[in-house]
Amino acid sequence: MRKNNIKIKSVGDFLKKEIIYPSIDLTIDYSEIALDSILDNQAFLKEIPILKHIVSIVKIGLGIRERYFIKKLLIFLEEFHKGRIDPEKHEKFKSKFSNNKPYQKNVIDHLMIWIDRFDSEMKSKILSYLFKAHIENKLNWTRFFELSVCIDKLHPSGFEAFYLLYTEQDYPNQLEGRSFLNGSGLLIEPNFGSYSDIEAGPVFTDLGKELYEFALKFIYKDK
Repeated sequence: MRKNNIKIKSVGDFLKKEIIYPSIDLTIDYSEIALDSILDNQAFLKEIPILKHIVSIVKIGLGIRERYFIKKLLIFLEEFHKGRIDPEKHEKFKSKFSNNKPYQKNVIDHLMIWIDRFDSEMKSKILSYLFKAHIENKLNWTRFFELSVCIDKLHPSGFEAFYLLYTEQDYPNQLEGRSFLNGSGLLIEPNFGSYSDIEAGPVFTDLGKELYEFALKFIYKDK
């Protein structure tokens, strides 16, 4: 059994530890946490030790952006540890992550930068699915990075629009839904720009197919 000898001095250390030695309580829905409960409500913090821990690491007053980052980070970890990962590939990843310091730094920097940039909690959730695909060798590091860029650029409502379009289901407003996806890198629209064009089917790029296959089909399957 791998021994936890990670000293927690920063948010990066916290993320490093949680990826390998999770302490997150998966019975809590972190998406339901109100931003003003992060830091301000001491009784609430006591009920969620991992939240109290990460707030104590920061040690300074938290603005809205910092609180939202913490919430998105917890949602990422919640989704990451909820899903099943191939045990053998997971152990190989843990070994590489623990022993290959440049790779470890790339992973932590990448996750923290993108989670901080994201403008919706859904993007953190999607990133966790893509990260699991990377661990299972379904996405190499370059592809994982490229998909991270795609989800960062996409309008938050674009994910459902893409899912419905990919699975050939109706979107309430086809023109608006398709417009969310322009320039996303996930599909190519044939002369899209008017109501007459919405009957023309898009061509899904490999990035789009991978986003569906490794993330969206799991997130939206029960919706």
